[in-house]
Formats: sequence, C-alpha cells, structure tokens
Amino acid sequence: MKQLLQLPGATALVAFFTLYFAYIGMFAPYFPLYLDARGLSAAEIGLMLSVLQGVRIVGPWLWAWVADHTGQPARIMQASLAISLLFFVGLYVFAGWWPMLCLLVGFTLFSSGQVPLSEVLTRQVLAQHYDQYGRLRLFGSIGFIVAVWAVGPALDYWGIETLPHWIVACFLVLLWVNMKLPRAIVDHAALPTASFWAQLCQPGVAWFMLSATLMVAAHSCLYTYFSLYLDSLGYRKSLIGFLWGVGVVAEVMLFYGQHHLLQRYAGSLLLTLCFGACVLRWLLVAWAGEWLTVLLFAQVLHALTFALHHTLTMRQLQRWFHGRTAARGQALYASLAYGVGATCGGLLCTYWWTSYSHSTVFLMSAMVALLGALALWFSLLTLSKESR
Repeated sequence: MKQLLQLPGATALVAFFTLYFAYIGMFAPYFPLYLDARGLSAAEIGLMLSVLQGVRIVGPWLWAWVADHTGQPARIMQASLAISLLFFVGLYVFAGWWPMLCLLVGFTLFSSGQVPLSEVLTRQVLAQHYDQYGRLRLFGSIGFIVAVWAVGPALDYWGIETLPHWIVACFLVLLWVNMKLPRAIVDHAALPTASFWAQLCQPGVAWFMLSATLMVAAHSCLYTYFSLYLDSLGYRKSLIGFLWGVGVVAEVMLFYGQHHLLQRYAGSLLLTLCFGACVLRWLLVAWAGEWLTVLLFAQVLHALTFALHHTLTMRQLQRWFHGRTAARGQALYASLAYGVGATCGGLLCTYWWTSYSHSTVFLMSAMVALLGALALWFSLLTLSKESR
C-alpha cells in the first residue's frame, strides 16, 4: 500500500474514488426512498432511474471523444462535475416528475464521464504497477460503505428529505479533489494507431461485451428495487443501509487480496465463478428475503458479482483498448454495460415489479445473469479458437 501511495498522482486518485463512490453510497440505496418521499409512485421511480441509466449510453461517449482528442481527461472531469452539481442543486427549487427528470438527466449526463476518465488516469498513474489496481480501487468501496452506514442513521434521524444536502456537500469536496488530479496529457503522435472498431468487431470481444452488459443488467434490481423490496418486508432504513454495507465490506476485502486469486487461477474460471455467484445471489434474495442471515450471505456474494468481475473486465479492456483508444474503450464499457444494460434491466425490473410479485424482480434477474454466463462461454470459446 505504501508503494502505491508513493506513485505520483495516486493520492489524488485515492481521494477521488473515495468521494465519488461515497456519493454512490448515498444515491444508490437512498435516492429511490427520497423519490418515494417526494410523492413519486414505484413505477415513476423505476422509469426515472431507467431513463437516467439510458443517459449513460450517450454521456461516457461524449467525454471519451473529447478526452481522446484533447488528451486532458482531468480538465474534462473538473468542468463536467461542476456543471452536474448545478443541475442537482435545481432539485431544491423544482418539484414534479418532469422537472426533476430534466434536472437529473442533466446531472447524470455531465457526471457520467467521471469513472471512465478516472480509469484512464489510473492506467497512466499505475503504469507498470497495474497489479495494484485493486488496492487503489478499494478506496472507492470504503467511501461507499462509510457513506451508506453514516447516512442511513442520519436519514432516520433528520429525515429522507435531507439526502440532497449530503450529496451536495460530497460533490463540493469532490470538485476540490478533482482540481488535484494529475493532468496527464496524451501525446497522440507517440501512440499506436490501433483500430477501435476493428477491435470491437472481433467476435470474442463482442461476446465479452454482451456478457458484461448482461451482468450489469442483472444488477439493476439492486439499484432500483432492492431498498424498496427490503422496506416492503419491514426492514428499517438503517438496517437496509447495513445490508448494503455488508456487500461493500466483502468487496473491499476482495479488492485488497484479489491479486492472489488473479495469480493463481485463470481469468476464465474466475469470470465463470462471478456469473454463478450472481445467479445464486438473486435466487436467494427472491426466495428467502425474509431471512436476515440469507440476505447477509447474498450480500457477501457482491464481492464476486461486482468486485472480481469489475477487475477482470478492466484487465480485458486494458488489453484490447490502449493508447489513443483507451478512453473510448472505457466509454464503450460504461455505455453498453451501465447505459444499455442498466437501462434495459431497470425497465424490465419496473415491469416485473408492477406486474408480478416483488420477488419476481430478483428471480428474473437471476435468469439474466444466466444469459450473461452463456454469452461469456461463447466469448471464451471464440477467443480460444482465435488464439490457436
């Protein structure tokens, strides 16, 4: 860890990941509850969150295009974050589904490039020390869990309507941290001219992207209806926050020690394990959500379904997309997985939530994960044939 923090720019990235995912820790579990308190129905909440995910199809591509052409991802992160904060502050003034949707679309559009561009900076900072990625990224998980566990009781005490105060405060500090990020400038003339679209059109890469998209789609139930599902089962807000935090604790532990797994086992085996764990996770939530011990175990599986899968995906993206295609490679993943995948997944979850029993959302999400495992199998099979 000491070696990691001594790298130029690493400390700023640690602060960035901590604060950005602290914001996610406030938004993901509690914002649906905030919208519910503002008078929106479950269908309106699901539709709104799905639209916001749809914005992520466009946003990352916009910022990636600018980053690849200017070579200054840090400056783009600073400007876009400041504008996104202005949109979010509008929630203090405007009410109603349509005004709130417009404000949140602007907020999401301008904040959607933060993680993809930070991954580009991370690659540049770590360079030959990329095996330390998990230990840098774990600070995001720490920020997430601290926010979830701290804000949950605060909302119980001061009320869910105070949630925007916490998010605005977090973004103000994050804006200051963004000013400290390394201003890495890419020298395009010194980089290889790899064809982005030629790489993407390779069958093995396309199947892999589909599997990653389905994995994120399978997690849409977590980010749209998990908190509402637990609330309907009688869990307190503080306990809901605790359950979110349990998953992130497991995530932190895996991020810290995952280099042992990566060195010992093949990536194909680990990816298969991730999808198997995802299927099991949502089946347990669907069939035994009333049992706290079962939910605890299901949340521990988040270490595999998110943390390990994310690291393995980042490793593949770094192999396929580098140099002047690095930002677009990250944007491709963000747009497909967190744009298309999360949007379609969210819309399907809304349909299942309103048309069937609440547990159906998680049962069907397990089936989506199973389809992702099938796409992964096609990807591994194709890549194996291509390497011969």
